[in-house]
Amino acid sequence: MASLEKQTFQKFEWIQEIGCPWHGHDLNAAMNRMLCRAKGELVVIVQDYITFPSFALGEMWTEHEAEPLAFTTYPMGKLQKDGTIKYDWRYGGEYRRIAGFEWETDFAMAPLEMFKAIGGYDELYDAGWSWDNASVGIRGELAGYVPACRPDILAAAVDHDALFAHPFRGKNENGDLHQRREKVYREGGWKLHYL
Repeated sequence: MASLEKQTFQKFEWIQEIGCPWHGHDLNAAMNRMLCRAKGELVVIVQDYITFPSFALGEMWTEHEAEPLAFTTYPMGKLQKDGTIKYDWRYGGEYRRIAGFEWETDFAMAPLEMFKAIGGYDELYDAGWSWDNASVGIRGELAGYVPACRPDILAAAVDHDALFAHPFRGKNENGDLHQRREKVYREGGWKLHYL
């Protein structure tokens, strides 16, 4: 990924896991496999088709040193046909605390220790699509970590839905599962055992 190669802060490891949609959705299991291999203190999640500025990792590390319990999401823009970028709800304003379920993982960071404290991603979410970020965010918040949004490190993504049919879009999106799982988390079952 060109954005990682151009980072001014170069003290990082790069762990990649390639998904195979024809084998079924396993994003959460893949994230857990990567987290088990991670050796660093801070995890930066960058999903596919995303570019970000060369100063991003350095700023994220500085933020982590200042707020070690924070886990942060950053604005994501979609490249439009006219060459402009349209940003999502995370754009604008100031650094702010958010609710755990609002944490987005397409471009985000969190301490590795948080993932270990909550036991990793909930692999039951691999039965469908989406809500896995909310699961991590809620459990991270219940474990005492601070979900936040920092609006000034901007990433942009190619809209891959416009390029080819998404293998899971429009199918089971885990909404019902998430309601059941959130109840379990809030009743004290937020610590899982995947890590």
